[in-house]
Amino acid sequence: VFLSSFVFAQTDFSTESYYKTYDTLSQNINLINGKEYLDTYRSLKKENHKFYNSDIFLKGSIVYSEQPYYGVEFKYDILNDLIIVELINEKVSYVSLNSELVAEFTLAGDKFIHLPNHEVLERYYRNGYFKESFKGTNYTLFTKYIKDKNEVIDQLKVYYTFNSKENYFLQKDDTYYQINNIKDLTSIFNSQKKLIQSFYKENKNLYRINREQFFKTILFTLDNINA
Repeated sequence: VFLSSFVFAQTDFSTESYYKTYDTLSQNINLINGKEYLDTYRSLKKENHKFYNSDIFLKGSIVYSEQPYYGVEFKYDILNDLIIVELINEKVSYVSLNSELVAEFTLAGDKFIHLPNHEVLERYYRNGYFKESFKGTNYTLFTKYIKDKNEVIDQLKVYYTFNSKENYFLQKDDTYYQINNIKDLTSIFNSQKKLIQSFYKENKNLYRINREQFFKTILFTLDNINA
């Protein structure tokens, strides 16, 4: 199956402003091989779905087979850890990209990196897509999204509901650490234990309702201390 709705750029991913000019030309190139994607798990409620951010196709950017593409409409299926693109004028409607060829992508303003597998990541690795939640001089925070499904029978039809979970990983000195709580943080940054505990006491509500933002904020502080 060939994808024909990508805009091709032949240089660095960071030169987006230059290559956006290609988007207006509506150039289509038969380039990408992928597998047919069948949406076999129908959602019971529209707002409860298996995708990242939205169940509709959104425009984003992808680095695929070492080439950057902009203005691509796609979805990120968290349940199966797949990037889904819609085909134009093809017999097959949807295709999942070869995950091994995806280096990174940006969707809904968030950047995801295809990380190499690591013993700390392996339990959650799947196809290897992790959101780059924070990138500092010394530390990077990655978020791994996981969704599982539950079967529901409604009016003699089978539907599914989806539950979400986030797992957080710190990259420090070329090593990965899983950080899901304050204890994990203080064990890594033992010399800053008092600072971390003080920050936690002042931000318990943030820790409870938005763990990712809590970790981003404290890591920003720690990164500046060690800059």
